[in-house]
Amino acid sequence: YLVMLGIWSGLSYVPIYTAFGKGEISLLSPILATYVVFVALLSWLLLGEIIPIERQVSFVIVFIGILLINGNPLNIWFALSGKKRKGDVTIKGLSEMLFGVLVYSLWIIAFDRFISGLNWLPILLVIHFFSAFSLFFYAFITKKNIFFNNKYVWKFILLIGFCDIAAFSFVAYAFSVTSYVSIVVMLSGAASLPVILMGRIFLKEKTTKTQIIGSLITVAGIMVVSFLR
Repeated sequence: YLVMLGIWSGLSYVPIYTAFGKGEISLLSPILATYVVFVALLSWLLLGEIIPIERQVSFVIVFIGILLINGNPLNIWFALSGKKRKGDVTIKGLSEMLFGVLVYSLWIIAFDRFISGLNWLPILLVIHFFSAFSLFFYAFITKKNIFFNNKYVWKFILLIGFCDIAAFSFVAYAFSVTSYVSIVVMLSGAASLPVILMGRIFLKEKTTKTQIIGSLITVAGIMVVSFLR
């Protein structure tokens, strides 16, 4: 089961990053953020998780905040309707992103059913090992180049890998100590908030009014979720 989860995890990255490679992050990031709602709905449909009306409202609040943080909510409508934006720019990578969100949402459900109440660390190590193996195998059969000409890129890849492992470790721990899948996923989906704050501090990025409003809404939704647990 762990091997299956590892391979499943690795392959779920393929359509998501394929979509980012084809399209624009400003359009596709809000679509990716909808995985939190997919998981909440799947938890209710497949696992029978009871979601009180108060918690449903908090989910809606956080979800709206996430959409505002990631970009203009109208981009969701343009993407899902298949319409073009101004200048006849097509939405590329939409089908890959939607497929990736569905696959990743189902993986989270399967992962939570296995890790609940168990020691998360060895499980995490095995999953990441087979996740990496599945991606190497995918690169081999599709004949994709996995090497970089610039040797300085590797230090950034190592840093990104470390941060990825650390972040997933916290999420795995949360899954191991609680049975509320939808709450863990909703809170992890609010990762856009610290990204915006760190980008503003370290990268001197400008924050739009929409992102500021989305940040405040997200924090409010998270507080409601915390009080209702």
